[in-house]
Amino acid sequence: MAEDTCDKDVGELAAIYDKESKNTFVSLYYDGQDPKFIGRRKKAIRHMLTGEELKNFDNTIDQITEYLTKNRVYNIAVFASHKHDFFKNVSFMVHPPNTLVADSSPYIRPLAEIADNYKPFILLLLNHNQAKIYTVTCGAIVQEEELSKEIMNKHKKGGWSQARFQRLRQGSIHAFFVEVIEELEKLPPDSFIISGPGQAKHDFKKVLPSHLAQRLVGMLDVDFQDHLTLFRDSQEVIREQENKIHEDLVAQVKKEVLTDGLAVYGIEETKQALINGQVEVLLVEHEFRKRGWICEHCQIIEMGSAKKCYNCGGSISSVDVIEELVEMAHRMGSRVDFIHSEEMEKYGHIAALLRYK
Repeated sequence: MAEDTCDKDVGELAAIYDKESKNTFVSLYYDGQDPKFIGRRKKAIRHMLTGEELKNFDNTIDQITEYLTKNRVYNIAVFASHKHDFFKNVSFMVHPPNTLVADSSPYIRPLAEIADNYKPFILLLLNHNQAKIYTVTCGAIVQEEELSKEIMNKHKKGGWSQARFQRLRQGSIHAFFVEVIEELEKLPPDSFIISGPGQAKHDFKKVLPSHLAQRLVGMLDVDFQDHLTLFRDSQEVIREQENKIHEDLVAQVKKEVLTDGLAVYGIEETKQALINGQVEVLLVEHEFRKRGWICEHCQIIEMGSAKKCYNCGGSISSVDVIEELVEMAHRMGSRVDFIHSEEMEKYGHIAALLRYK
């Protein structure tokens, strides 16, 4: 099973930061379509940096551009810091938003949004005697298994009765379906889609055990060789499922708020719940941002601006407060969902479902 690279790496990157609040991490998201993008952003960032930060940025961006030139890659994110001897890349199946950022920690929000929008799932391509099983993540399509079985298709005259022939044929098909089910059960409990031409996928659905049937989110009618349509349509099914999940989460927040239950909303209340380790699910309105600052030494996050940390008197970094709360949520093991809904505005654009009050 291919690991869900996006989710795994979001958690790892969320724990990394410069303890002196220096802008020593460079994060690049690049789809390869605009060859001048990196140069434009490099020039703008260099204009803002001085001293050791500028030297580190130049060394780091040289490492990144050398990697891109050597490997000729696109649809990628690279997180690097020459100072911290850190370099990590993540590939995508989709176009990331072109972004180049220098900050005191890796810029993970685009990665977290892609991870939320492209949850891992299992894709079964099936007819009555062939099956291909794929795992699909934001970074890869991996074929896990390919199965086939000789199935009798024609009834010879003068031999078995038609009824006996059909019984034997159905028995062979059922045995083949059982093999496919056994392979599916070896994979993690992700959502899965059944696809293929004709009746086979409907026959297969009828014999699914209940624990697998509960994970089934869609069925696609596609030709066995039409992989382009298969992967495109399967992603659409998963997006529709995620949209429904997001609608349910927003409705749950509303219910919990109305009943003084397990939910908070607004930046300050949500931040405090994260600090307390109460957050089960963090809901963030898509593209919502709020400027503020962070002291990496004290891990204090505040909105607005300041010249130094009020707690330790140390240096601070200007940040997107929402980005920092997303990072905190991942460090705490909380789930993060980015919501495309105007309904989130009434909750101050950010809310959380809690584990406990």
